[in-house]
Amino acid sequence: MNNSKIKATSIKKQDTLINARKQTNVDDKKVSFSFSDFQTHSININNFNNYYFNVESSRNAVSDFFSIISGISNLDFKELFSNATKKEYHLNKLYDEEVVSRIEYVLMNGYSFPKERIDEFENLYFEFQISDGKRVICYIVDNVIFPLFIDCNHMICKESSRNIKSKSLYKVPSSFHKLSEKDLSIQEKNNSDYIKEIINEYQINNDMTSDEIIDLLSEIVN
Repeated sequence: MNNSKIKATSIKKQDTLINARKQTNVDDKKVSFSFSDFQTHSININNFNNYYFNVESSRNAVSDFFSIISGISNLDFKELFSNATKKEYHLNKLYDEEVVSRIEYVLMNGYSFPKERIDEFENLYFEFQISDGKRVICYIVDNVIFPLFIDCNHMICKESSRNIKSKSLYKVPSSFHKLSEKDLSIQEKNNSDYIKEIINEYQINNDMTSDEIIDLLSEIVN
């Protein structure tokens, strides 16, 4: 056997071992979250509306969000896509081209993401459920989940949603509005910093009510 073939075979085996080791390392890590791309305010654009039916629904979404985030963070990455986890959190990869197109329309035209940034997501989007049909649209890199926005009226996958016309009329804004861009720039912090502080508080006091979390949002931002 010539030296070039031996060398190529050795490199291939080494690469396989390295990739396997990397995969093992990721699988054994805890799932974590980054909120650097998380959009907190409600929008209504081209048949997509993530305003809420009433104030109670808007406030409950906040506490439900932190409860689910806390639960998922207890998982190893290898558990994330187990059948049990997928069923519990309604965790799905979004394959449909129309669904992906809607997500990217919302990101670009509703939340002003530049096309170059959207291209980095490589059309790989996921969703998980927080309560009452509310979905969080996200992407995943290694063991890190990056929430993008809350689809509280299940309008990204509208084919499986009901009462779309009624939902398009909802006008109560997200209670995450305390994390508005204006406030964040004044405080020189970003969404991720604030939300991590609240998650830490939630994990310590996991019986916090929606009102208590909203108050905490207000205190941190102000």
